[in-house]
Amino acid sequence: MITVALYPAGALYLRINRVDEDISRMDGNTEKLIRELSAPLWEAKGWMRFLGVVAFLYGVLLALTIIGLIIAWLPIWIGVLLFQSANAADRAQYEADQESFIRSLAKLRLCFAVLGGLILLGILVLSIFLLAVIAGGVLGERIAA
Repeated sequence: MITVALYPAGALYLRINRVDEDISRMDGNTEKLIRELSAPLWEAKGWMRFLGVVAFLYGVLLALTIIGLIIAWLPIWIGVLLFQSANAADRAQYEADQESFIRSLAKLRLCFAVLGGLILLGILVLSIFLLAVIAGGVLGERIAA
């Protein structure tokens, strides 16, 4: 199946796909359902792209520091995932493409999983730091006395 689509930005995409019989026989109701389900993601694609660019730039700036070099790949990865999710949501909306819709949701799910891991890592590092400060304060008082 050959699909030609003109997107609002003026870019022309030509897709040549081999599609199994189930997807190639989509009726109007299935296409309408995919467009309805992908509409919230499509409406948020601008914000996803903006946050993707911000996360990517944050990762690049973080990579300029010695300590930040260790975890700089995480914000960069989050930025790429958000941008890919926005692009897939765009394709899902304009072409009523079920695979693009699923891909968009999968990229968004992975983005949330990476963000969750990053937050847990931050909580762990903060907890260790606080314990070290408290232990240092208690030991410092005992040594001074």
